[in-house]
Amino acid sequence: MAGVSSHFDHLTGRTVMGQQVLALGYATEETFLPLDNQIYISSKKIQEQATDFYVLQNLIK
Repeated sequence: MAGVSSHFDHLTGRTVMGQQVLALGYATEETFLPLDNQIYISSKKIQEQATDFYVLQNLIK
């Protein structure tokens, strides 16, 4: 699958292949308001992607 890399999964306690999404947002005790996000691809076991990821923020700009 394109855009995946190796990262440590703290829930399972082992290294897995997958996508990591970094989210920036405003958090309160009641809610989380996302302001921006980005897919993070580490340098370990990279599966190259053929094209760029398109997200709503990129289409609006």
